[in-house]
Amino acid sequence: MDKKEIDQTVSKIRETYLDYAKMYGKKSFQQDGFEERYQLAIKNRMEMEGFLLSEIAFLEKLKEKYDKKAEAQPFSVTVNNIIDENTAKITKYPKIEFHPKAGFEMCHFYGAMDEFAKHYFEIFRILNEKDINRFENELTFLAISSGNRPPKRIQDHATMLSRPNVRSLDTERDASDYLRSCAFLLHKIINLCEMLLEERSAFLESPLRFNKLRYVEDSSREALLDIFSGLTGYGAILKVSEQAQNIIADFRLKAFKK
Repeated sequence: MDKKEIDQTVSKIRETYLDYAKMYGKKSFQQDGFEERYQLAIKNRMEMEGFLLSEIAFLEKLKEKYDKKAEAQPFSVTVNNIIDENTAKITKYPKIEFHPKAGFEMCHFYGAMDEFAKHYFEIFRILNEKDINRFENELTFLAISSGNRPPKRIQDHATMLSRPNVRSLDTERDASDYLRSCAFLLHKIINLCEMLLEERSAFLESPLRFNKLRYVEDSSREALLDIFSGLTGYGAILKVSEQAQNIIADFRLKAFKK
């Protein structure tokens, strides 16, 4: 390697350090360190070709290490973004904490179902009470709390969480079973809404009259008035269907449909 080749190689190494320092920071790509080693090699009259080949090999390994990290980063960023998006979708629903060991998603899903039953589906007391009767037992079992007392299905899950030495696999399966059962119910309610929307009814075309809500507890009545005021019966049915579909989508339960 003659002097011209040596100078060209040194120049190329310097350029590489500068370029990579811009991408990954000077701390990771320290050109000063190379300059010190280069000057020491000159001072000690080292065989320059061997020195430069060694520096190039070191620099290539360093580049490979940081390039791999950069390639992996978009995936990790994407995963984190997905997690953040899913968390944001879930946390917009009420969180009902019913057991210290209950999962984050489970608490929010139970809150979503309790809210849906009391603040959305309850509007069928005005629209058609027989439709309330069709689903009342299932909703009561799965979703409707009474004071501080959770529904029976949530109590069963809390009992499992309290068992000594219970396996996390078993509690996760039970939580998944709860989500699936509720998803099946929500899909059935969506089907009911679709069927009603296809009917032609003068009653459903009229604005809602809220006199029957006097039998509904105060907090639910206020929420129902806030959500459904100014709507016709058809508008209310659309609202119920939309909320059921939102819960299914936000908790990733579209596949659970009988």
